[in-house]
Amino acid sequence: MYLPELAHEFFHTWNLMRLYPEGRGVLSPNPPAHSTGLWLSEGVTMYYAEVLTRRAGFPERSKSRSDLLAEELESYYGTPGNTRISPEVASSRAVDTTGINGDYEPNYYVQGRLIGMALDLIIRDSTKGQRGLDDLMRALYARFAMKRGFTTDDVERTASNVCGCNVRRFFDDHVRNPRPLDFNRYLPTIGLRAIVDTIPATDSAGAPLPDTRIWAYPPRSGGRMRVWVQDPAGVWGTAGLHTGQELIAFNNTPIDSFPSFRRAFRTIRLGHDVPVDILRNGSPGRITVRVTGYNRPRVRIVADPNASPAALERRRVWLAGR
Repeated sequence: MYLPELAHEFFHTWNLMRLYPEGRGVLSPNPPAHSTGLWLSEGVTMYYAEVLTRRAGFPERSKSRSDLLAEELESYYGTPGNTRISPEVASSRAVDTTGINGDYEPNYYVQGRLIGMALDLIIRDSTKGQRGLDDLMRALYARFAMKRGFTTDDVERTASNVCGCNVRRFFDDHVRNPRPLDFNRYLPTIGLRAIVDTIPATDSAGAPLPDTRIWAYPPRSGGRMRVWVQDPAGVWGTAGLHTGQELIAFNNTPIDSFPSFRRAFRTIRLGHDVPVDILRNGSPGRITVRVTGYNRPRVRIVADPNASPAALERRRVWLAGR
């Protein structure tokens, strides 16, 4: 049950502790420095937590790699901040206060895991299956571990050397900038493709789920709890709530701590009107939100019937986590 978490922390022995991004790697009593490389230190570590347990014969939740990729892509597309804020910027802001990204909160763990998977497929394709992400990580370790912190430019140059190809556009689009990842650029190299659409969010019995994409957080400086919008296109954002607004009451429950918000949050029901009392520019106001259902991304990874024998062989190796 806890193997992915254990594998994640174990892999940090190399990736983050010895191979670290610029701005990290030095023990200090001061607050952590901003670093643009945590997408690799954390996200690629997530990638290896899954791969290493699979290689050991303990696949995560007994699911195939293609099913886990579909889940990760659903998480990626379901968080608007992932395609609005680049992995570099998301990494750098990780040490800043909650809410720094406004209504678009990215997840550099998810961004980095998918970047790692895409790079693995790019390298495999360019080298006809002779190399992959393992070779990139070995090269990064040899060049930078315990020597100096790596930069995005360092990772790009090393990846280009390993695959014998030009990955500048990939890094410009998906690391330095937040252009959405399209895995149909990479999956055909292993005889797969992704089908992406949207469907109503439902529970395991098929009943519609209420839009609960709203949360709250305490500011570091103290004071009132703050609104944290999870998706500005959801019912909470479209009603006029925005990340950072001071929260007075939620569904007629006074909010003075995270536990009080959590209790109020649990009262959300589909079809109900939820009053939210906030401070705007120092003045109290009320926004009433009609809770409806919502749509979520759905991703299916399917076999390409026209895949070449070489792609089929690469798929076999990839599915085994090799």
